[in-house]
Amino acid sequence: MRYVILMFAAAMLGIAFYLLQPSRPAAPAASGGGPDGTAKLLAADSLDAVRLAAAPQDTTPRGRGLALLARADAHGKAGRTSAAIAAYDSAAVLLPSIERWIALRAADAAAAAGDTAEVSSRLAAAGAALVARYGRFTRVRALEQAGALADAIEEAKSIAASTSGSTKATALTTVGRLRLLRGDTARAITAFREAIAASDAAYDAARFLSDLPGITLDDQLAIGKVYLRGGNMARASRGIRAWLEAGRGTAAERRNLHLALGRGFFRAGDYAEAERELRAGAEGASAGIAAPALYDAARARYRRGDVAEARRALRALAEQYPGSATAARAWYLLGDLDQDEERYDDARANFRRAIDTGADSEEVGLAYMRIAGMDFAAGDYAAARERFDAYRTRYPNGRRAQQATYWSGVASLHLGDSATARARFQDALRMDPMDYYGVRAAERLETEPRDAIALGSAPARVPLTAATAAALDVVDLLRDAGWNDAAAFEMDRARDSFGSDVASLYALAEALNERGYTSQGIRIGLDLRRHEGQWNTRLLRIVYPMPYRDAIAAEAARHGINPYLAAGLIRQESLFNARAVSPAGAMGLMQVMPATGERLARRLGISGFDAAMLHDPLINIRLGMQFLADMIAEYNGRVDAVLAAYNAGPHRVNRWMEFPEWEDPELFSERIPFAETREYVKIVQQNARLYDALYGASAAVD
Repeated sequence: MRYVILMFAAAMLGIAFYLLQPSRPAAPAASGGGPDGTAKLLAADSLDAVRLAAAPQDTTPRGRGLALLARADAHGKAGRTSAAIAAYDSAAVLLPSIERWIALRAADAAAAAGDTAEVSSRLAAAGAALVARYGRFTRVRALEQAGALADAIEEAKSIAASTSGSTKATALTTVGRLRLLRGDTARAITAFREAIAASDAAYDAARFLSDLPGITLDDQLAIGKVYLRGGNMARASRGIRAWLEAGRGTAAERRNLHLALGRGFFRAGDYAEAERELRAGAEGASAGIAAPALYDAARARYRRGDVAEARRALRALAEQYPGSATAARAWYLLGDLDQDEERYDDARANFRRAIDTGADSEEVGLAYMRIAGMDFAAGDYAAARERFDAYRTRYPNGRRAQQATYWSGVASLHLGDSATARARFQDALRMDPMDYYGVRAAERLETEPRDAIALGSAPARVPLTAATAAALDVVDLLRDAGWNDAAAFEMDRARDSFGSDVASLYALAEALNERGYTSQGIRIGLDLRRHEGQWNTRLLRIVYPMPYRDAIAAEAARHGINPYLAAGLIRQESLFNARAVSPAGAMGLMQVMPATGERLARRLGISGFDAAMLHDPLINIRLGMQFLADMIAEYNGRVDAVLAAYNAGPHRVNRWMEFPEWEDPELFSERIPFAETREYVKIVQQNARLYDALYGASAAVD
């Protein structure tokens, strides 16, 4: 294996988000072409051909059962209860392995019609485990629809009495809502108060309570805190400010509320209100409270566009609290602004002031690195090495010690000091051979990171048991039916059934990855790594899977792209989760924006594009690879620039090309202003090397 590398900590960025999303495609992939079924893609010359190839008519019992479930769900949503239940019953005959889940859905349909007897029957068929997780409130809904509000209230109260947290809050909110329907406002208010006390995320309870007459100032404060947690600053400030304007609370309580509002407004992008509240919270406070609040107030002023005043505020703050961590942050931010505006002498001076605070602050270490980087970019390699070594001396175990050690080596090379350079690279490699800088150091030393890595042995392969294979078939059925919560429940149950049986967990993780459930497979792999405390090649392939391998290779070859670079990008973008959707709306494996997908499809002569097509892995790879190829052409094959553009947008990269660091791709990767993009550029390249090592021509066989 050419490299055995992993930038483990940084690679965790984004994993949590995608682990929570379904990863299997909505429809089964076409058969043929290896385990990812891509033969038809390779022969297809248009997206229309791909779509037709991937969507055969399924007349098997499984296919007919899934069609009946879709019909039953549609009947249920339309309020056609009898038709829904009949379709569910027919589907259960064809799909007996998921009849408990079908019974649960039928209970929901019956509840909408207020048929309490049918609900009880269906819930009994579903079983206690599913009812406890997903069917607690079904009987409450049935009783409400039947007009038995008193019985519905008692049912909800019993749920509240036996649960806690968000479930308790939901039950108590239901009690309050039903009491309102009965005209019992006073007792409804009590239930809503109890719901908010049970969970600070009881948004429905806060909404109901805020609309009722006669609520107290304390109620308004509680409501405001719930909305503050949810980011609804209009409602949050209404409730909290009513309490503050009434003169309630101690000085400390009032100060903390002003600060909480200020930070909430900052997160929401209302910088004028953020500055107002932060300054109110800082007034009369101790230095430990006032200084950070005033720093954030100055940042809010900057975000409002008043750069000159923000600069004055930062300087005044640094001078008011000399030697503090806040002073270091303020001087560092001033230096950062100066460097962005190409005022390099001012930037250097302010970074130096941050260092001179002597504060125990992240910004002090960053200031060392920024000055060193500026020296390096200016060609003053002796000064750069001195600064990198100063960081190493002051922070031998700091977050950037390996980075400083590596760059000290690079500076030494430029100085012609090959002996020191070699020593620095060896130090960087020893610090962590799996880290980005360890791998870079290995390349400089013309060696392989594996020489410094102790890989363990994987357990002997064991076949999946028949029971586990059947459980995964159930997962497939539920996911293809669109019942993603149910599928996740069954996957967790399959995983839990193995306990600490490591060999079987390896087999399960590999099976999940092969079926497209990469988020879950990777999660098991990471759990195994924590349990075993050591990597091995097989475990690395679990945590770094490569489904759709044939499709990736074919599209990469079409455009002359390194397939392992594409795989590394897909892993960072979506963890190979075909159903992933980012907060910004990017979709699928390569996180293509719908507007971009539409433009690319039109350019390729494809008609009838719709955003849902981006969840088809084969289509997403086709369009995403075209976009990646466009970026490669735009930036003349410079991988650092291509990846920065893919993550932050070409318009930003075109601005960053004015930086003096642009001439050196490795240095430019360090200078990218956005932390997320800096890490992205490094991680994707790191992933690419790992994928080449795990799946390339020289990959080891385990």
